[in-house]
This record gives sequence, C-alpha cells and structure tokens, in this order.
Amino acid sequence: MAAHKVKCSVCGEIFDTNKIQAVKSSARRYAHYSCMPNGTKIKIEQKDPNLIELEEYLKKIFNSDFVSPRVRKQLNQYTEEFKYTYDGILKSLKWFFEVQGRQVEETYGIGIVPYVYKQAQEYYNTIALAKIINAEKPIEKYHQKQARLIKIKSPTLEKKEDKFFNLGDE
Repeated sequence: MAAHKVKCSVCGEIFDTNKIQAVKSSARRYAHYSCMPNGTKIKIEQKDPNLIELEEYLKKIFNSDFVSPRVRKQLNQYTEEFKYTYDGILKSLKWFFEVQGRQVEETYGIGIVPYVYKQAQEYYNTIALAKIINAEKPIEKYHQKQARLIKIKSPTLEKKEDKFFNLGDE
C-alpha cells in the first residue's frame, strides 16, 4: 500500500488518505473529514497485519529501511502463483535463517522460500502438536524440586615405572 498524499481543499494541509480519514470534495480533490464532515468518506486501506510483520522482518534481516522491489516481486509471485500466506513465508524465513542458522544473501532476495516452505511447515506443525499433547500434563510432576549435587572424583594419573632393560642380558 503506497502512500496517497493529497492537499486538503479546505485548509491546504498535506496529508495521507491511507492514514487520515478523508472526504472527496470534487472529482480530483480531497479534504479532511474534520474540515468537511458532510462529504463522501474515502475508505482507508487497511494493510494485512501479517504483511506488516513480514515486511518488518525483511527490513531487519536485509538491514534496510524498505523492502526492495525484487523482494516485493517475489512476495507477489509466492502469494499469487504458489498460494503461500504471508505468515507462512515469514515462518519459512525465520525457520531457515534463525532455526537452521543459514546466512542471509541479498542477491537472491527470498528465493529460498519455495524450497523450504514445506520443511518449515512440518517444523511448526510438530511444535504445535507437542504443545497440544503437553498442555494437559502437569509440569510439577516433571519438575525436580531440589537439585542434586554430584561430585565426580577427579582423575589421577598413574605414574608408570620406567622399564629399563639391559641389552647384554638374555
């Protein structure tokens, strides 16, 4: 969602219609809703919260202030062609870079996603299943109340006797 900055036809202030409620004052003009409350309201575009979270993660891993056009194109391709969700892409990237400990390479963008999407999905399904199974079990039963102190005797070296032999004796 790109910013849609316009100038208020009533007060002259520049504002973003995606963030502040606006009304259409004429065919091509906009005004604040507070300046012209009787006008036709413009719908404020709401961004998917999963997309916002994914974009923040992408900015963090690529150490950038914006999401590059290459990555945007890849996101569009994955969501339209492969029917991946933004949450699934985010989890795939987190699994690949954080859990697997792989290195981030900006030249490929997020091109690894189609190759690791299923593996990441299995990983997160396993975690969810473990949480469901363990939700009913009382943790107190498995939690040790007191720690036991175990002393291990330090190893000692046995001194070997030097074996001398006389070459002349048989």
